Amino acid sequence: MNRNDIYSSLDDQSLFSLLQQDDRVAFTILYDRYSSVLYLFILFYVKDHELTRDTLQSIFMSLWEHRHKITISSSVKNYLYTAAKNRVLNILRSNRLRRGYNDTVSRETGNLIPSPEELYERDELDRILRLAINDISHEKKRMIIDLRRQGLTNKEIADRLSMPENTVRTYYLQSVKVLRDNIKNLFSLFLLTIIEMF
Repeated sequence: MNRNDIYSSLDDQSLFSLLQQDDRVAFTILYDRYSSVLYLFILFYVKDHELTRDTLQSIFMSLWEHRHKITISSSVKNYLYTAAKNRVLNILRSNRLRRGYNDTVSRETGNLIPSPEELYERDELDRILRLAINDISHEKKRMIIDLRRQGLTNKEIADRLSMPENTVRTYYLQSVKVLRDNIKNLFSLFLLTIIEMF
């Protein structure tokens, strides 16, 4: 029986203990044992073979480089899946940010110039919202809606307007109800206008 056969019969924790003693054969056995399933796991989310290979390689390189510092509390399998999951989440987060950046750059460079119809619809929706907000009777209610659109919390609005937070909340809820009703009515008129244009 050769060394690889003996190592192949060892459980993960024993292999990891040998790995921590700089045993390359133990590392190879762990790689052979988990690389295929981790590859499929990563590929399922990443959808790119090259990126999946790079990610898998990075996980095992990190395992080797940090073998003396790593403490595994549950199992080697859980450790590797958690490492893969974290890498996948980082990739997805990075891709989402990159996509947002690319959309912004495209818009700024003119690749996503809105059509005249889109501009008209956007202007009309803005007009509808302004009309709905102006129809709110009480001045403080209108101010609360404007401040909320700036992203302020009820407490921040209450501090700015020197009024109790519960009053802000009540005004806000009343205003939202009025807005909802007004927008529904104005939007219906807007849709009728659009339909009549075609």
